[in-house]
Amino acid sequence: MHSPSPYSLLLALVCATGAVACRQSDRANSEQQPSTALSLDSLRCDRGRQAGGCDLYGVSLYELIANPASFHGKRVRVIGFGHFEFEGNALYAHREDSERHILRNGIWLNPPAGMDSLNNDYLIVEARFDATSRGHMGMWSGTLDSVTRLQRWKLPAVTPASYRDLQRLPSIDLSAPDRRKHP
Repeated sequence: MHSPSPYSLLLALVCATGAVACRQSDRANSEQQPSTALSLDSLRCDRGRQAGGCDLYGVSLYELIANPASFHGKRVRVIGFGHFEFEGNALYAHREDSERHILRNGIWLNPPAGMDSLNNDYLIVEARFDATSRGHMGMWSGTLDSVTRLQRWKLPAVTPASYRDLQRLPSIDLSAPDRRKHP
């Protein structure tokens, strides 16, 4: 049987001592310094209550899909591509997700009646998010219900000043072949 060398024993002792010292140092630092962690309310609250807390969270569809438990039961404001059809009312991250039936990139939507005029367009929605209800046959990544706002989302108008700024940006001709010489 092979016995450990004195150097490996010394190395193991130094590592163990260092690990214990680091843990004690971390514990002491965490007790002395206040927490700098930001809360969900401070990061995503769009409309707070006077008594504290948050009435409405402004989030992206990706946040709802990636962290459903964080927003379960909360009112959210989200923008996405709305598609309404029998057993397929949903808000998607992109038009292509709807067209290609990438259902996990969408949230089931229980819209008020008569919203057909908003079909196949980008929408802003304010509703309650339910992470446990996943729409028809459980195929989506959650549900938006108790909708209080459902409107077409329009891009902000480009002002003449910002349009001039865009014209000053250098342009690149992507159709031209690459003229760089390769070694």
